[in-house]
Amino acid sequence: MESDETLINLNKKAPDLLFNQCIHLLVDNINVISTEDQVSKRRILNDDIHLPSTICEQFLEVYQKTKRLTDDICFLFNDVDRTGLTKIKIFNCKLTNAGFLCLMQHKPVYLELKNCNFVTKKTMNVIYQHCENLKYLKFLNIHFQHATDRMKLSRQNDWYNINSIEISHPRGMVTLPLFIPKHSLNLTYLDMSYYAPKHITLIKRLHSLDTLILFNVQPCKDIIEWICQMRTLKKLDLSHSNESSGAYVNPNDVLSRLVTSLPHLTHLDISGTNLAGSGASVIDGGNVCDIPGLVTRVKRPLEFLGLYKTSQSACTRHDIPAREISGDGNEKQILIAASAYFWRPSLLHHVINDIIYLILKQERVPYMGQVLRIVLNAMETYKNNKHIHIVGNAALYYIVRHIEKTNVGLHLKRRIIKVIMDGMEAHEQDSPVLRNGFLTLTQFKFPKDVLHEYERMVQILLDTITTCDERNTQKTAVALLNSLACHVSGTMKQFLGEEEGLSTMLWLIEQRIDSTEYDNILEIAWSTLWNMTDETPKNCKQFLDRGGIRYFLYCMKYFPYCEDLLRSMLGLMGNVAEVAQLRPVLMYRPFVYALHRILKYSDYDDGFEILYNAAGVLANMLADGPEAWTVSRPSRPRMLNLLYDVIEGWNLRNERNINYRSLRPILALLRVTHTPLCQIWASFALANLTFVSPNKYCKLFIDEGGLDIVHQVLQSVQNVDVLLHSRILVQNCSSYMVQAVIEEPEEENMDI
Repeated sequence: MESDETLINLNKKAPDLLFNQCIHLLVDNINVISTEDQVSKRRILNDDIHLPSTICEQFLEVYQKTKRLTDDICFLFNDVDRTGLTKIKIFNCKLTNAGFLCLMQHKPVYLELKNCNFVTKKTMNVIYQHCENLKYLKFLNIHFQHATDRMKLSRQNDWYNINSIEISHPRGMVTLPLFIPKHSLNLTYLDMSYYAPKHITLIKRLHSLDTLILFNVQPCKDIIEWICQMRTLKKLDLSHSNESSGAYVNPNDVLSRLVTSLPHLTHLDISGTNLAGSGASVIDGGNVCDIPGLVTRVKRPLEFLGLYKTSQSACTRHDIPAREISGDGNEKQILIAASAYFWRPSLLHHVINDIIYLILKQERVPYMGQVLRIVLNAMETYKNNKHIHIVGNAALYYIVRHIEKTNVGLHLKRRIIKVIMDGMEAHEQDSPVLRNGFLTLTQFKFPKDVLHEYERMVQILLDTITTCDERNTQKTAVALLNSLACHVSGTMKQFLGEEEGLSTMLWLIEQRIDSTEYDNILEIAWSTLWNMTDETPKNCKQFLDRGGIRYFLYCMKYFPYCEDLLRSMLGLMGNVAEVAQLRPVLMYRPFVYALHRILKYSDYDDGFEILYNAAGVLANMLADGPEAWTVSRPSRPRMLNLLYDVIEGWNLRNERNINYRSLRPILALLRVTHTPLCQIWASFALANLTFVSPNKYCKLFIDEGGLDIVHQVLQSVQNVDVLLHSRILVQNCSSYMVQAVIEEPEEENMDI
């Protein structure tokens, strides 16, 4: 079993190979090697270009991972003299036979079609006509169109070279002879998972077969008799995804018959079946075996035995004749199961669920690196499988909580975050995937650790907010968006407005106004708007253009006693009021009356926070002078008197839950000489901030040139309150600078 060394290896990131970088460059700049035919719209390779198979195969794989493969791209490989393909892997696409022929005419050795829905009779004939070199064939989750039992195929004799056939999850491929000749003399590997037994047993004379996979094939007597004839078998898989479909009649006799008929058998998987029997010990010549059908293998144990989710928990028995066992009895069995069933998502999501319980049961998990690798690989491979991503995100949540954060390097951290976000994008309508994903992301330093995927994260959050019906998931998404808005600035904050972040918050608010329903989402939405508009004039303007004042007034009307809500709303209006070009819009009588009502009749428990924000809005509106005050009632003198009365009742020691990125808007008010009350509010705000949080705000005040401004004020202003606040402000900064000098470490003397 692997140790934490796996975790160390996961953290390592070597630079991408130059070859891989070049392939990605070709995929993104396909015009470098080809031109588009103006009539057919097909891609034609440039005359001076020759591409060997190593480049062609890698190009085809990378192209399909980033774009959708179409016929026009396939025509790049139409010239077999200048291109080469020995290995063809096609997935998640819909080609025509013309495009497919361009690839198959290279006569590949390996062909894999996965999640494709273009396979028809003509497609199969294209394969047969170019299969003389074919040794490995994989059909995974193929939709076969217009299949009939009597389809005639050409040149089946060319199939005699094939070694390996894997056909899993076929749809429409009802008759096995459509692809496999009845006498497959060279076939060593055959996977016919999900097939009906009557079609499988039509294949005869499999004299060279080494491996037979019959996952989720219905148990029946004919299948057992057919298998027992294949005496060359070394690996046999009769497993099922659930116990109800894997019930055999006389299971002990069936298993005994199989193992005695297959003398070379080394690997056997009977997971999800009842073939392990009841569990009673069987003694044969002194040999004890807890799986009755395997008593003959006690002295010659199997290399591998699959017992995952077998009836009566067979994997927990003591005497089992196998060196490695997949099961859910202990951590070793579960990790073996994860490896054995990685390509079976119907089982893999159960295995990951078992991993979660393992982590929860143990304080220290020595194999955490291996577990993390399994979960990440599963989520990357099965991006479109929601069950994998539900349990995968849950597993990542507990893994990240258990791992020492110092052991998670930047490369691994970003890989985990990318996997989570990939899943949320693929399952944007699925609440469990989204909820688990968001919870896992919060185990990192959010939002710092996701800023490299900032725009993508914003889009995921907005999509969740607008499409998810589950209230808690929507609330989490709004809270995370608020956190993002709080920690970014400049163009990144402006991006939120451009990507409908602001309009989405207003949409949430409008819903609650219409229903007069107050909840946490309403409160967080206003807080998010507050952060979105902070020092971002463009977003402030968009807020006003979208009727923001109307939303403010409606919320005051329907939710008048919600203090946290009002604090956020006034904080947002303060951001708007700081933008000089937007202040005329605030000269709206209902809005000014709302400010008057808040300042005059405030009896809130958190009165200082609310009054401070409201006074800040008013101070900015007053800063434009008497001529800019266009509202007759309440009058400007009346509001000036009200503002003075409010500020007089404040204490410089009052603490506030606010975070200023810059003090420049307040410093601007300190320079407004025509209206002393603007200076009174600004000087109080600065004195208060530098007193309560000197380490942060004294430094910010000094860095932004505040000392020069306040000295000018002290020399020119007569107002007693402004002078008092300004002197306190200077004293706070002086104390901070003295303390900073004392705490600064002395430089060590250098030896010369």
